[in-house]
Amino acid sequence: MGKDYTPEEGKRLYLEAYQLSGGRPKEAIALAERLYKLAGAAADYHYQALSRYIAGFSEINRGEFAAATRFFEQGHALCLAHDLEALSVKFHNAFGALFFQLGSLTEALEEYEAGLAKARHLGLLKETGHFLINLSQIAQRKEHGKDALAFLDEAMTISEQLGDEVFTSSFLNNLGECLFIDGQIDRAEAVTRQSRALAARIGFRKHELIDLKRLADIALLRGDYQGALQLAGEALAAGNAEGFPEDAADAQLTIARAYGRLEDYPTAIREFDAAIARIEAQDFKLRLGPALEGRAQAKYSAGRFEEAYLDMCRSVEATRVWYREDSTRQIASLETAFRLDKIKQEAVAEREKRQQLEAINANLRIIGRIGKALTSTLEPADILSRMWQELKPSIPLGSLGIGVYSDAMQTIDFPMIVADGVIKPGLTIYMNDESSLAALCVRRRETIYLASADEARQLLGASSMINHHGQSVQQTMVFIPMLREEIVTGLLTIQCTQTAAYSRETVEMLEAVSSYAAIAIENAKIMAKVEGFSRRIVNEKQALEQVAVKSSWLAEHDALTGLPNRLLLGRILEQTIGLAGMNGTKVVLLYMDLDGFKPVNDRYGHDTGDRILVLAAERLSRLFRSGDLVARVGGDEFIALAGGIKDRDSAKALAGKIGAVFREPFAVPEGRLAVGISVGFAIFPDDAADASSLVRLADQAMYNAKHGPQPAPRR
Repeated sequence: MGKDYTPEEGKRLYLEAYQLSGGRPKEAIALAERLYKLAGAAADYHYQALSRYIAGFSEINRGEFAAATRFFEQGHALCLAHDLEALSVKFHNAFGALFFQLGSLTEALEEYEAGLAKARHLGLLKETGHFLINLSQIAQRKEHGKDALAFLDEAMTISEQLGDEVFTSSFLNNLGECLFIDGQIDRAEAVTRQSRALAARIGFRKHELIDLKRLADIALLRGDYQGALQLAGEALAAGNAEGFPEDAADAQLTIARAYGRLEDYPTAIREFDAAIARIEAQDFKLRLGPALEGRAQAKYSAGRFEEAYLDMCRSVEATRVWYREDSTRQIASLETAFRLDKIKQEAVAEREKRQQLEAINANLRIIGRIGKALTSTLEPADILSRMWQELKPSIPLGSLGIGVYSDAMQTIDFPMIVADGVIKPGLTIYMNDESSLAALCVRRRETIYLASADEARQLLGASSMINHHGQSVQQTMVFIPMLREEIVTGLLTIQCTQTAAYSRETVEMLEAVSSYAAIAIENAKIMAKVEGFSRRIVNEKQALEQVAVKSSWLAEHDALTGLPNRLLLGRILEQTIGLAGMNGTKVVLLYMDLDGFKPVNDRYGHDTGDRILVLAAERLSRLFRSGDLVARVGGDEFIALAGGIKDRDSAKALAGKIGAVFREPFAVPEGRLAVGISVGFAIFPDDAADASSLVRLADQAMYNAKHGPQPAPRR
């Protein structure tokens, strides 16, 4: 060996570089290079290979994966060339960590399992512990919480045997993450604080930053958004200053999510933009998909629906590219695609609902104004002029006429007509005139809507048609019978030069207007019946008010089952947990999904499926008290809110009661069909402190109840 080098010196240099790798990776690489040269000159291949191992991990901590690969390949080649079997085990760990960072979970799992088998065979206790910790990370990423905790339980036993603080720091860091993912927030916080204190004491700066960022995530989950911003801001500043770009990106994503929870969407989007730019620059592939999805959610909340859609498409693509394991890729893509489709549907539905409500309100205002105007005059010219003035700003108009029907004379008399805004002389139509659309309307006693002159010609043949003295050929024509006590008293006709000019809602509005027009005509003809017409006005107005009330009710309820929908549920959920927070009471949210519904729906058809959904809603409604809430949130999914829950056992008993009720088949005309139910629940404030987290945890619990935890794939 070299004159100034001993194995003890090699060990000292290696341990010093190991300590620096987590906090000052550039210094660790420089020290590893020194060890490589000294050990190589002294033919100490063991520490020469170890210098490549620690240099590679330092490069991973810097986000330099190509450089890390070169170091690991050099070290592994030294092990093979000099028969360093025990040391070669470490390079399974090295390549596994590299694959994990690149998102290649299948290759990472293969390396870790191979390394664990060799470590157990050779009796290498510390390496066995490291592989168990690494396998727990893969289980966490695959959301196999129980498997992750099982790996860490065995690693904890090894940690107690070793008494090695650096190993213990790695163990605590991963245990905190596993508990956080598993939803054990209080334990996760305690372990994370313990891990952070130990990492700070031994100078393992990377672990300290990871723990700091996790504490920010815990604060975010608990609704302490300002606390989350402060902790994540500290982690971001430290990551930038000390050369940890990966941890800086994670911290910036947490900051963006916190601003999103605060509903400061412009700031949230800017933070997501900066984090995504950092992720793409450093090629942190595992983080790109979730980051794009987070930005999509912020843009959706800000009303930027098209941009949200594009970000979700990129998120799906990022997931497909970097999750190479087929099952993981398929699940991730389907889940993301579902959220994407949901965003599109909600955006379209919200826009359509807003447009419908605006149209209804506008039509109701027009009807009210026309009704008031028409019932305040007895002059036919005034009646037509006021109708024209009210309708012209809202719909295309070419001509407008009101005909008075005489059953005794078998005629329809138009006293006058408004054409292109000018009152023109009227005309009389005879009921035996086969070429008259007006006569046809009275005979049929129903509205006739023609979208074009061609449709009119097809209806009446080649006969000539009334154009009401207009200057242009009319295209869209509407003829509406005016009825009083089921007796035809006349008709209202509206025409214009555009094709297909009137929507169904417009025609319905005109039908309501025709009722007022009928009253006005009757007032002009028979002064003695004014009082009777007044009563009809009141009735018509009440009917319109009921339509408005019904429209409001439908906006917040499911049309099929009559249950509250997601919109109403969201508002009541916020109010309920707010009151529970002030009163110190508990609220349980149960997320339910029917089992076996899709095969029944596919086999027997949607009518049978709809009947089962209605029956399921009735069963659920009977199970809960009048003060509780049952809502249908989409497809065959339901959510229930119940107060008066004392503890988790009470919630479990309620979930079991629901499951028992659904063991009884549904009796429908097709027979007795078995459709079960999966139930998951979360309790406020035990499990979550805000509405969205409560729904998310209950949804996850329902998913676990339906599918069960999935085992980690083996080679």
